[in-house]
Amino acid sequence: MKVLELILSGGYYFSIAAIGFIILFFVVAGVNGDVRAHTRIMMNRTALIALFGCLAEMVSTIASNLDEVPVLTKTILFSANMSLMFLCSMYFDRYTFAYLFKDEDTEERGRKFIYTNSMIVVAFHVVLLGNFFYPIIFWYDDMGVHQGPLYILMGYVAPAFYLVIGLLGIYLQRKKLLRREFHALLSIHIIVLLGAFLQAILNDAVLLVSYAIAVGLYIVNSFLESKDYHMLVETNIMLEDAEHRANEANRSKSAFLSSMSHEIRTPMNAVLGLNEMTRMTLTDDAQSERERIEKSLEYSESIKSAGEALLYVINDILDISKIESGKLDVVTAPYHMKTLLEELNSVFSYQAEGKGLMYICHIDGDLPGYVEGDKLRVRQVITNVINNAIKYTNTGTVSLDVAGVVKGDEVRYDISVTDTGIGIKPESLPHLFDAFTRVDDSETHYIEGTGLGLTIVKRLLKLMGGDVEVESTYGKGSVFTIHLPQKILSGEKISEYSKEQDKAKEKAETFSAEGFRILVVDDNAMNRAVAKNFLEKMHAAVETASSGPEGLEMIRGKHYDVVLLDHMMPDMGGDEVLHIIRQHPEEFVANAETPIIALTANAQTGLREKYINEYGFTDYMAKPFRYQDMVALLRAYLK
Repeated sequence: MKVLELILSGGYYFSIAAIGFIILFFVVAGVNGDVRAHTRIMMNRTALIALFGCLAEMVSTIASNLDEVPVLTKTILFSANMSLMFLCSMYFDRYTFAYLFKDEDTEERGRKFIYTNSMIVVAFHVVLLGNFFYPIIFWYDDMGVHQGPLYILMGYVAPAFYLVIGLLGIYLQRKKLLRREFHALLSIHIIVLLGAFLQAILNDAVLLVSYAIAVGLYIVNSFLESKDYHMLVETNIMLEDAEHRANEANRSKSAFLSSMSHEIRTPMNAVLGLNEMTRMTLTDDAQSERERIEKSLEYSESIKSAGEALLYVINDILDISKIESGKLDVVTAPYHMKTLLEELNSVFSYQAEGKGLMYICHIDGDLPGYVEGDKLRVRQVITNVINNAIKYTNTGTVSLDVAGVVKGDEVRYDISVTDTGIGIKPESLPHLFDAFTRVDDSETHYIEGTGLGLTIVKRLLKLMGGDVEVESTYGKGSVFTIHLPQKILSGEKISEYSKEQDKAKEKAETFSAEGFRILVVDDNAMNRAVAKNFLEKMHAAVETASSGPEGLEMIRGKHYDVVLLDHMMPDMGGDEVLHIIRQHPEEFVANAETPIIALTANAQTGLREKYINEYGFTDYMAKPFRYQDMVALLRAYLK
């Protein structure tokens, strides 16, 4: 009964309100859902300690006014009150700093913070426990409770120390905080400090500290720790991260486009300049006819090299575009690894020799040779790696080593390319396979290339179920190891492969189309001229049409053995021409069985099947095409 009278007559209303606020805090926190943010966890711990602190404050103050309560019990309760208020201030300080540095790597900072706090906490409680043996903080006698000089230091100054540190941190980090965060954190610190100041003046007549802490916790919970606010913060972080990645991508692609401008303009300048030189040579009366021919042939070879370099750049750009859009497919077919390696060795041994390098190749002859895979893409992968090794090696050797492991009906080729080139800096290795990024520009800016080769290698190998590893010592060289799984088709070993040429691989120069009539339909005059010259070199009778309607009329009136039909023409596309022919076979009886082959600059993987199955073309040939490409195509249809 006396306890109830004390509660009703004393200044305990604020403590009761504080306990109610904290209970409401936990109710609201439960309604808001399960928020796993680090700051929310710290806030929950602070609120729990504050709840026990409020209870201890009220109980210890009531007990101090009851004579029947033993002095030891009063001392324990008062000590618990001081301890919990101190810990509450410390945890709130930890919460504040968790918010201030939430965007930084706080692992090291957190370890130092915990270590320092632990020392302070231990020191505080050692003094507090010592009070039981030699009362110097507070004590009780018949006159009531007495507070020593240390009471002010430990009961007010020590908790206030954490609050002041928190205020200082808020001020120093104010530019990093949102306005809502700054005002909420600042408010709670001021409220608690004000409550402690007033309670010190009133000498425990009114228990304001616990109330101030409870109100502050509720404010912070409502403004900073609600589920909606955490979702908003997470969304903002995601948006900022997306913006950062977008800006990085834009910078990388801008640098890439700048590089591409150089890579495209360089061979294009050579093509245009050498073509002009050829024209000037052919009209130069000061030179003999033989000299003009020799010079023109020399320029022609250079134009061919520049054109192939330009095509290589364009193919790289198209390949990475197709890979990123998911439109590049792996087309598997039987092939022999030995033939592929021999083709590569013949090219790169010559290229290395021209640069003064030694090219070495070692192949494990016991590995299966006849396999199934995408020979074109396998060749592209190995070519890109060897080409890189030669480009970035000025002296020494470039070696190709082919080993592997057989598992069931599959062989994993381990193809290593080792060079003694400039190597790669350790910090550049993580970005080696990034698209639109060229590492170590300061050392390699003079080397031509798109910088996409290794990106294409990585992504093509992923499509084929393989991978690539790299080891490099800067200034000494690199080792790229390609892991390539392929399906085994026979037990024939690489060493057992016959070097005799297959009958189907006749030399292009021996093929003749004499006696066959071929129609070329293309709106571009230069493309018509190239195709006509190639066909006439094969001794074919060639006719041309410059538009879809013109070609349609020629097909209607005369028989052709093969029709080469451009897919995209301004007035009537090749697919429209073909559609009319297929829909009205009675009008095109002369060419009912004639192979109609699509000519197109669209060279995406898988389009051959689309042109044949969807459009109805007999076959497909991508531009730019070479003489050998046309020979290989016509050989299949001119019997």
